[in-house]
Amino acid sequence: KGKDNIIYISTDKGVNIVDKEAKTIKLYNSNNGLKSENVRTILVDDNNYIWAGTMDGASIINTETDEIIDLSYIWESLGIYDKLNGCIFKDSNGIYWVGNFIDGGMIKINPQNNEIKHYKNNSKDKNSLSDDVVRVINEDKQGNLWIGTSYWLNKFNPKTEIFKRYTIEDGLPNNTIYGIVIDEYQNIW
Repeated sequence: KGKDNIIYISTDKGVNIVDKEAKTIKLYNSNNGLKSENVRTILVDDNNYIWAGTMDGASIINTETDEIIDLSYIWESLGIYDKLNGCIFKDSNGIYWVGNFIDGGMIKINPQNNEIKHYKNNSKDKNSLSDDVVRVINEDKQGNLWIGTSYWLNKFNPKTEIFKRYTIEDGLPNNTIYGIVIDEYQNIW
């Protein structure tokens, strides 16, 4: 990921921040407070905080103060023991969505009201998340979230909290979704 002259790199040894202009590299790992060095995904938010999705939940890195906030208590409070992150996404309303691997489902983190909500598959409810392995999250201009899982594509309306599922029977080339791109015409790829 990149922003201005800064490149953010997630690795199995932590997070590297490369400043192209200053020609420096800064490493955040367990030596300076990162709980897990195996960083699977990163998101740089509007405050230049790095949300690092790891094998053990997530951490927020404040690069100005070097403070690291461990968020693994969220996974523990929800009873998610396999805390491997698949993706982190911030929507247009400032809400963070974390997709988890190994049956962790999706977590909503709303910093405005401190709401935390967990979404999982319910085999008896066709309006629930289709699968608990969440690989990718994106948002269209109407505020719907598009969620790619190991079993099907989901369109999620955050207002109604209803998931609509799409499969190969609806025209998908595969039921496992690895990436979602929304073009300027709001076509879902």
